[in-house]
Amino acid sequence: MRGVNSRYGRGTVTSRLFGDAEFETGVRKALALTPYHNAVILKDADNDLHRMPVYASHVVIHPDSALVGGAHQWVVSSKLVLGARPYCQTVTTVDPVWLIDLPPSQDDRLPKRYNGVDFIDPAVKTSLDKTRNRAA
Repeated sequence: MRGVNSRYGRGTVTSRLFGDAEFETGVRKALALTPYHNAVILKDADNDLHRMPVYASHVVIHPDSALVGGAHQWVVSSKLVLGARPYCQTVTTVDPVWLIDLPPSQDDRLPKRYNGVDFIDPAVKTSLDKTRNRAA
């Protein structure tokens, strides 16, 4: 984790004790710094459908997850399970503020269509721009 933090300019990781009130948030922040290709954004709350910005493919949260039906804007998963539908397994919610400074979240790194101008998923850029404006 120290390598990831230093690469993205996050400084050092502060460890938290299990009983600490900030323990859960600290773990979720660390997970947000993991490979970005596991981050998904909510696309359709009624059907619990999410989209992976990096691959531009639709996924759903695994039915065994406690987050099913929660309509969380951004989640990070540990792995993708292929079945009748691709499922994100072992997911946790993340605050988009934790993602906006990561290199894959920068406008020049977001996936674009073949013309090189239009974003494959404009909702991702809109969500990140709203978060940047709120954080500023």
